[in-house]
This record gives sequence, C-alpha cells and structure tokens, in this order.
Amino acid sequence: MPDEINNLAALRSFRFSGNQVPNPSHLLQMIRQMKHITSLDLSGCNLNYIPSEVRFLKNLRELNLSNNNLHFTY
Repeated sequence: MPDEINNLAALRSFRFSGNQVPNPSHLLQMIRQMKHITSLDLSGCNLNYIPSEVRFLKNLRELNLSNNNLHFTY
C-alpha cells in the first residue's frame, strides 16, 4: 500500500476487503493517521488477530472483520 494514502486525512470510509494483509500492524498504522475514519472494511483479508492499533481510531463506528481467521484468547 503506498505511503501517499496518509495524505487522505479527511477520508471517512476505507474498504480494503478481499486483500491479503501480510502485515496488519503496518496497515493500521497508516489508517490510524486518517483522523476522521468512521468505517473500515477489512473483511476477507486473512487476518488472524485484531491489531492493537484499532484503539487509536477514535471516530470509528463501523468495523467489518468478517471472513477472517480471527482467534481469541481469554
């Protein structure tokens, strides 16, 4: 993903569904710069965990993580 995506600070919705994400932390570090993001679609990205960077998305109202291989530990 190009670093220029960080120039989209006013972006409110980001759909990345169906893409393989080899480094989810890198992806969310970039998305975290988008201060106004309210909707994030990471469905079908073959994620196996939710990166902790999600906590920085203060305006996020919708997060789609369907069709991933998420594992939860208690």
